[in-house]
Amino acid sequence: VNFCIDRPTVRGRTPLDLARETPKMAKLLRKMASDKKPKASRRFETPFEKAVTNTEDRECWKSLEDCCGEWKFPPGLVETIRKRAPKCPTVPQSYAWPHLVHGRDVIAATGSSTAHRTLGYVLPGIVKTLRNPLDHAHGPSMIVCVGDMQMGFDIKDEIDDFAGASSFWGLLLDPVDPGGCAKRLQECPPCVIGTPLMLTNCLEDGTLNAGQCNYFVLDEVDTRLYTPHIEDIVQCLPTDRQIAIFNTH
Repeated sequence: VNFCIDRPTVRGRTPLDLARETPKMAKLLRKMASDKKPKASRRFETPFEKAVTNTEDRECWKSLEDCCGEWKFPPGLVETIRKRAPKCPTVPQSYAWPHLVHGRDVIAATGSSTAHRTLGYVLPGIVKTLRNPLDHAHGPSMIVCVGDMQMGFDIKDEIDDFAGASSFWGLLLDPVDPGGCAKRLQECPPCVIGTPLMLTNCLEDGTLNAGQCNYFVLDEVDTRLYTPHIEDIVQCLPTDRQIAIFNTH
C-alpha cells in the first residue's frame, strides 16, 4: 500500500501516524492485504505497518508531459486533461498516478477539490480497463464505493467527460430506482458506482457480480459506519485486485 499525501506530514503527523489513528481502517487494510495473493516482487514483509509509506522518494509525474507514454496515459487522454483540467497533475495525483498505472495499491490523503481527487483514481481506472478488456457480461472491472450519492453523481460526470468516445462508461446505482439499476446492470457497464449499502444490496440479490473487479476504489467512505458493508464487498472481489483509497484530510 503506497501512501500519497499533499506533504510529508499533516499537523506534525506522518502518514503512518495517520493510519494508526484509524484502527478500523487498519483492520480493514490488514484483511485486504492478507486476502491478496503474495507477489514475488513485494517490497515489504508485513501487510500493513511496513507497507504504508510516503512516496516522496518514488516516481512522480510532475507535468502532463510526464504523464504521456507507452505504459502511461495515451496522448488523447492527456490532451483531454489539458483542456478540461489544466491544473493537473496536483501533488497527490503526481504520486498516485504512477502507482495506480503500475497496478499498486494506494492510499491518498488530499486537500484538493472533489474533481481533482476523483481524477486521481478515475483516469488510471479508465486506462487500465481499456488496456485489459474483459467481458463485462460477467461483471464490471471497476467498482467505486462512495460516501454519498452527490459524490456518486460527480464521479459519473467526470467519467462521462474523460472517457470520451471510448467503450468505457459508468453506472451509478441510485437507491431511488433499484429496479432501474437492475435493468441497467444488464447492459454490462465496465464501471459501477454506489454507496456501500447499495453495492452490498446488489451483490446480495445477484444483480451485481464483483468476481472480476480488478480495480476497487473507496472514495470518502466513513469506515466507522460502513466497515461491515465494505468487508462484505471486499469478500466478493477476486484475490488479484487493486485497491485505491482516497480521502480528504
